[in-house]
Amino acid sequence: MKVASSHDVSASQEAVFERISDFDRFEAMIGSAGGQVARSDKGATPGVGSEWSGDVTFGGRSWTFNGVVEAFDPPSGYRTRGKSSGVVIEVEVACTASGPERCQVTVTAQLIAKSIAARLLLKPLQLAEGSITERFHRRVGAFLKEVEQEIATT
Repeated sequence: MKVASSHDVSASQEAVFERISDFDRFEAMIGSAGGQVARSDKGATPGVGSEWSGDVTFGGRSWTFNGVVEAFDPPSGYRTRGKSSGVVIEVEVACTASGPERCQVTVTAQLIAKSIAARLLLKPLQLAEGSITERFHRRVGAFLKEVEQEIATT
């Protein structure tokens, strides 16, 4: 299952990338939603090879996951890959300049079942793909609007 969302942001590519690659912020967001996540590598700044592990609740079920940054190309984007219960989660974030103070951000998330049990776990999500895509688009848009407002006030 794959979902994607693109949004225009009224800010420079560099300023937007700085905020959308703030992994400490994502850790805090997961924590405020009731999950737990911690960085498990010893790197000073996030980049290729940075790793996290944690627990989140999704769909009424607790999921233990671990993830790694596979590609990190400032200010163009990054790609992460995680695993949880036989499901591989790939997230790609692309940030493309479309003017001096404008850029387009595309976030793509893909869930790949690696076992029969994982396929059964993903089946309800596939059946609700339309509503999941809509919610994903709204949440990514709201996050990027927040980023845009933060940049405008600095």
